Amino acid sequence: MNPVSVRQSELRKQGLANLKAVAASGTAPTRSLALTRRFLAQAEQQLPRLLGPGTGVGLYRALAGEFDPAVALQSELLARGARLAYPRATEPGSGIMDFAWVPDPGAAASWPAGAHGIQEPAASCPRAEPAALDWILVPGVAFGPEGNRIGRGAGYFDRYLVRAPQAVRVSVAWDELWVGEFPAQSWDQRIDWLVLETLQDPSDPLLRLERRRN
Repeated sequence: MNPVSVRQSELRKQGLANLKAVAASGTAPTRSLALTRRFLAQAEQQLPRLLGPGTGVGLYRALAGEFDPAVALQSELLARGARLAYPRATEPGSGIMDFAWVPDPGAAASWPAGAHGIQEPAASCPRAEPAALDWILVPGVAFGPEGNRIGRGAGYFDRYLVRAPQAVRVSVAWDELWVGEFPAQSWDQRIDWLVLETLQDPSDPLLRLERRRN
């Protein structure tokens, strides 16, 4: 294993332990609500186009301890007229996924268990073309400057983001997942904008987005 992989593996282990602690504390719903409010306030100032009617948004179904869009962000976006899509593995274990439109994410029938036991859109939910997504909420277990992110290691989001270059890549995460500088692999996809609870990502999301697209 090369040094970059070793360091990322260490940070992944640390991040998963942090998420496990959040889950055990029972504070994830309260913190998700507060962080949703912070994200919306910042988005209205910095990237208001993310909140416009008709916006195609890729969310995710949270695992234990993660920031949970279903607590408040999901309903806020629906109230603003957004169309919501969620990941669905095309072949379990392949690291490949699509997004599917979910018209009623509050309905239990919309969420059968999919790959790895994660809730996925029902088979009746239509596939969302990657080009139809204006922004994607990207989960992670560790974050650093300049959009660096570490996921759980299967590569689902890294592979998908390459297919949706027009989508703004957003992560909303707990403060304890900020780990500062760390090395990236050549295939790692950087995010454009990170919103934390009280900490501030020192890099400029608008500048980062412009650089990635040019």
